[in-house]
Amino acid sequence: MWSILACFSELEEKAEEKPEDRALSLAIASQTQEAKTVLAAPEGEAEAVPLVSKKRSIERVDVSLSFKKLSAQHQGYFSSEEAVEILRNGLDLPSPVLVEVRWMAIGSGRGSGEIVVYVEKPITKFTELQLEANTLMEYRKWIGANLDLRVLAFDLVLEGDGCRLPIVKHSALQEALISPCLERGEKKVCAQVQADGTMVYSSMLTTEIKRCFHSY
Repeated sequence: MWSILACFSELEEKAEEKPEDRALSLAIASQTQEAKTVLAAPEGEAEAVPLVSKKRSIERVDVSLSFKKLSAQHQGYFSSEEAVEILRNGLDLPSPVLVEVRWMAIGSGRGSGEIVVYVEKPITKFTELQLEANTLMEYRKWIGANLDLRVLAFDLVLEGDGCRLPIVKHSALQEALISPCLERGEKKVCAQVQADGTMVYSSMLTTEIKRCFHSY
């Protein structure tokens, strides 16, 4: 009897697993294994393929920074030449690219911040924005490591036409993990995350992606 109940309990836990949590656990396992493989490669073997995606174009993009409720000091951090150069060299979007840094206060000096890139190009799958996600993560990482450690707590978001695609935040990730869920207001439409980490897109999600990310 107890074994049956335990089985049902396990099934319920699996059924309730969020797509974001499943994607995160698979990504951490995969990236950790890839890192171990690179470290263990015998001398003289071919160089392993890097985790970070490469930019298709060698052209630097123009970046337009804007700020919401951010102190002058922190605006200076996010505008520093070294940090902005990461965006110019990494983003593969039509110029100028709008990057907005926001602070949402919740009282008593507390709050949350986010760094948003506005995406103005058509896509059909989230993986087509992997380069932008990696670049945002590197931008945040540089500012956090060199100017203010607290910036590492800022959320990263790829934003389109009335919708948002968050980047999952976790210190164990070496490459940015794009959420499998597209957000429009309070609603989410999620891809199905397979055992190997790939995503399966429903017709509803495919339609939402096309609505969200397009050329203006």
